[in-house]
Amino acid sequence: MVAGLAALILSKNPSYSNEKVRSIIRANVDPYDSDVYIGTGRINAYKAITEFNVSPYKPKKPSGETPGRPGLEYIYTTSTIDPDENQVSYLWDWGDDNFSDWLGPFDSGDPCVVSYTWKEKGKYNVRAMAKDGNGGESDWSDPLTVSITTPRNKPLYLNLLSWLFERFPNQFPILRYLLGFQ
Repeated sequence: MVAGLAALILSKNPSYSNEKVRSIIRANVDPYDSDVYIGTGRINAYKAITEFNVSPYKPKKPSGETPGRPGLEYIYTTSTIDPDENQVSYLWDWGDDNFSDWLGPFDSGDPCVVSYTWKEKGKYNVRAMAKDGNGGESDWSDPLTVSITTPRNKPLYLNLLSWLFERFPNQFPILRYLLGFQ
């Protein structure tokens, strides 16, 4: 198993010396309790391989509409950088117990643009996470709070005044000015 892990590490970076491969394997073991000395621990291939991979940075706080109405589609954008310049995919949390599938891959730094429609009114925290092709995952972005509400209807008298001002545009100039119907 150790030889196989060493080969896997060398496939990622063939220029590593034997001592470098040995130190990577030893630095990424899982501790193992034993009364008998059996080495530095149990090898962990995942830790040893991901030692090469730096996870993408936390995506930027999503941007997009923050007030909205149920049933309408809204567009949101985020992006991130992968230090290894790998392509990244994004997972979106819409704050209503719904998540997107992993979307991508996108080139490092390119924006991910998505749309979503909420069915019910409420306050939702929209956030995104990035993952690179080697499995390294970022932290969640800072959330964007979206308020989905139903529009309030104008009081009946305002509808009546609007109708009067539209029907008789040159009448009631002082009243029109005082009420802000210009």
